[in-house]
Amino acid sequence: MLDSSQSNTVVITTVDVLKSAFLEWADEMIQAHKKANEDVMIDEAAVIHRLQKSRSTLWRWNASDYLPCYKLGGKNRYKLSDVERIEKGIAVTMTTWKKEAKVIQCKTRKVILWQIRTTL
Repeated sequence: MLDSSQSNTVVITTVDVLKSAFLEWADEMIQAHKKANEDVMIDEAAVIHRLQKSRSTLWRWNASDYLPCYKLGGKNRYKLSDVERIEKGIAVTMTTWKKEAKVIQCKTRKVILWQIRTTL
């Protein structure tokens, strides 16, 4: 390693070595950025807006561990990666639920909620 106090240091290298070192550094930065984005937390209002769901739905999803909630500073926060997972699967889930609900013709809310949880 070079010491920053060595102001008169000359480094001799080839373009290929410099290029491979830069590419390695760039890969490390990309991986660090991806890891940092996985832990991004968003507030409850943003989740409600993104998923178009009510607070009570978020509460039920938290109780069933479908969408875990984390208390930070006395406020509910959700992992962005969990919200994105639900966003990707919500169209398929609702389509599946509607088909099954038509077949069994559920009339009580408890049965419909159970049906939704089993298809999620």
